[in-house]
Amino acid sequence: MTHLWQNTNPRNKNPSLFLTCFTNLSSTSAGKSSPATFAKYLGLEKHVSAFFKNKSTISVSETVAEKFRDWLLSDRSLEPVTVRERIVMMNACWEWAQKKKLVLENPWEEVKVSVAPKQRPEPFTLKEINAIVQKFRSAPELNHYADYVEFKFGCSLRTGEAAALLWRHCSPECDRIWIGESLSNGSRKSTKTNKGLLNNRSPTKSRISRYLKTRLNISYFGIDSTQL
Repeated sequence: MTHLWQNTNPRNKNPSLFLTCFTNLSSTSAGKSSPATFAKYLGLEKHVSAFFKNKSTISVSETVAEKFRDWLLSDRSLEPVTVRERIVMMNACWEWAQKKKLVLENPWEEVKVSVAPKQRPEPFTLKEINAIVQKFRSAPELNHYADYVEFKFGCSLRTGEAAALLWRHCSPECDRIWIGESLSNGSRKSTKTNKGLLNNRSPTKSRISRYLKTRLNISYFGIDSTQL
């Protein structure tokens, strides 16, 4: 693939801005980036290609960078929070190029995107939580999700953290769970917070502990689940 920074040099009067977005950057950090992050880099390539075309890196001033930001908001109709993330990615690209001495200045450092604050939704009440769990348990088409739903309500884990749990992460009595991994797009990685043990102390968590222990003692397809 053609690299974004191929043939660029600060001393070159017309360094080319190649249209394959972040290829060089992402190729050097492929082992460090999650598949989701890498997919964002690739997604930004289309916008870079459409806006910059054959512009040179040296012609990308702060004014041009701001026009790209405004173009993403208006012509591409992206949400401000998404545009802010894309500008951060462009900034990271230029920072990498500066370290490699491929460009002299970074026009993205001062490009800001205003994101209006959003009111947080009201959390479910205990009565609402019980009603939701009971609906899952009573509906034939939903009851296989019931334990998972109650677990999520009782333990407040991110979806990726819950999806990454294995039986070996549970204590023998299922009263403690080690949270140290997250699953995203089929890839395991460490959690954002690197949590340790999750203690089940509340009545809700005690109930979760009981049904986890029941599941732990079941063998699936001849495989002892305690070995999983």
